[in-house]
Parts: sequence; C-alpha cells; structure tokens
Amino acid sequence: MRSRRKPRNFFRFITSDNISSLNIPKKFTKQHRKQILLNDVLLIVSDDKVWPLGWMISGDGKLRLQKGWPEFHEHYCLKFGHLLYFTHMGKSIFLYAPVRFCRRYLVGYRKVGSCVLRMSNGGRWGPVNCRVFETYARLCGESWTKFSDENRLCVGDVCVFELVNDVEKVMNVTISRACRKDSRK
Repeated sequence: MRSRRKPRNFFRFITSDNISSLNIPKKFTKQHRKQILLNDVLLIVSDDKVWPLGWMISGDGKLRLQKGWPEFHEHYCLKFGHLLYFTHMGKSIFLYAPVRFCRRYLVGYRKVGSCVLRMSNGGRWGPVNCRVFETYARLCGESWTKFSDENRLCVGDVCVFELVNDVEKVMNVTISRACRKDSRK
C-alpha cells in the first residue's frame, strides 16, 4: 500500500507566462493551502539571499506567487527554459538549518543535541536544542524561544551562525534585519 505523503517539493520551468507571477502546482496547493495562505512566503536561495514574496489567488482559482516575484525574476535574470526547484520547509522559517552541519558539529548521529548562542554585545543563550529531521534541522526549545524573543526576531530576519568552539558547541550569531515599516526598538 502506497503512503499518501504531502508533496514537499515542486519545480517550475520559466516560460513567457510567469514573468509577473508564478503558478504553484495544484497538488501542492491542495495539500498545503491552509498553511501557506496564512503568511507570505520566504524563498531562501542557494546564494543565501532571502526573498519575501506574497501570494495571490488568480481569477481561475490558482495560487500564484506575485508580490516581489518580478524583482526576484529580474535579480536572477530568469529566462525561458530555466528550471526552479522549490522545497517546502513548513510554516516556521526559524534558522531551518543544514542537516550535514548539525550532524557534524552539534548532534552527531543522535536526533537532538544542543549549542550555546552568543551575540557580539555579550548576550548568551543556552543550551539551545538542535533537532535533526530527515531533510532539515532546526533550533528549538525554551532557550531558543528566549533568544528569539529577546532579540525581537521577525519573519524575514536572517541569523548567521559562526561555530567558534566545536567542543562546547558555541556559535556567534549576527542578525541581519529585514526591512520593515514598524521597526521595533
């Protein structure tokens, strides 16, 4: 009996029809519609740039990426025939982490490990849990929540982690803030 797993990946070829917006496949939309319509989407690209994009529903009921898509399209010089591959990481963008990095430096071959986060201003949080899943890892737990709250992380902010002590698993963190109108102080 085949399992009915939700599709987590999809691809799209660039055509002349998707310069101003990009259709999302029906099967993917059907499985994730409630989750993805709640918020705008963040595309994390292989060059580590983060692109906040907005959804819209077209007149024929198709879900499309539209707000911010023309800028994304232009920035990467997308042309007819280019292939884009998307992986859905779930509704929580926080600081998803590469599995290989987490396995090598934070958890080994266990499913959960921990690390300490350190800011240049002297702030320190830990132990922060690192949980490894099949295709991604994430930072989580009470200390992560405290770090996130105290540093006022918002959707679109990018945290850069630099491992400075692989024995005690200490990482320096630099936060690059997303542009936002209601800048928090």
